[in-house]
Amino acid sequence: MKSVKNYVYTERAHFMCPNMQINIMAKIESNYDEGRLKQSIDTLQKAHPFLRSLIAEETDTGRFYYQIQDYLDIPVMVKEEVALWQQDYEEISVRGWNVMNECLLKVVVYPKKNEFQILFIAHHLLCDGRGLLQPVYHAVSHLDQRCCKGCAWKKRHWHRPDHLAVLSHVRAL
Repeated sequence: MKSVKNYVYTERAHFMCPNMQINIMAKIESNYDEGRLKQSIDTLQKAHPFLRSLIAEETDTGRFYYQIQDYLDIPVMVKEEVALWQQDYEEISVRGWNVMNECLLKVVVYPKKNEFQILFIAHHLLCDGRGLLQPVYHAVSHLDQRCCKGCAWKKRHWHRPDHLAVLSHVRAL
């Protein structure tokens, strides 16, 4: 039986250009907890399987498709100085992004004493800016300790008024 492939339907320029990314920065107004971040990222990649995919090419047709890799984890880098986020972004994106060997989403975290910021960088083959918002909202609501435990994973809407305050800290760069 032939497995079902999810083919890449995009302009070839998106595949050929290694520097087509979408970036969103979120500010979490609660204490940084490395374990909670790991749990949130793990839950996120289980809920959205393409977050664990590479781009592969069929040898016979040359068509590109998303190849889900169970072993692949979203890379999370911890940096100290949030003021240098643009430099960190450039280090990740300018060097190129080999979509056949690297995860399509990368995360940079900037922990502080009572808050932290998290930069999500997605390759355009994963999603566009609007498509990145949902996973970011899920991660932010899971990470913010003001949010009831795990509510974003159980419901598709925000059922507490303070979610709007939490989500107002998410901004596109």
